[in-house]
Amino acid sequence: MDGFEVVEITHDVITSACSLLCRHRLRTIDAVHIASALLLHERLARPGFEPKIEFIGFDRDLNTAAHAEGLTTLTV
Repeated sequence: MDGFEVVEITHDVITSACSLLCRHRLRTIDAVHIASALLLHERLARPGFEPKIEFIGFDRDLNTAAHAEGLTTLTV
């Protein structure tokens, strides 16, 4: 899929998702969605380079939490 990155659900993703669940009103899979996007951003970031990660969600609470965590959100 061009323009998409698949992120494996690792221990780091689960740990981040649990933390997100404590901070935001989210369903479990939504927390995994945000945690995966944050991990991808972290993996791609380099000194002098800020990756452009656009988070796409269909739920207001999901998008609000993603935005609060620093992600650029697109509503479809």
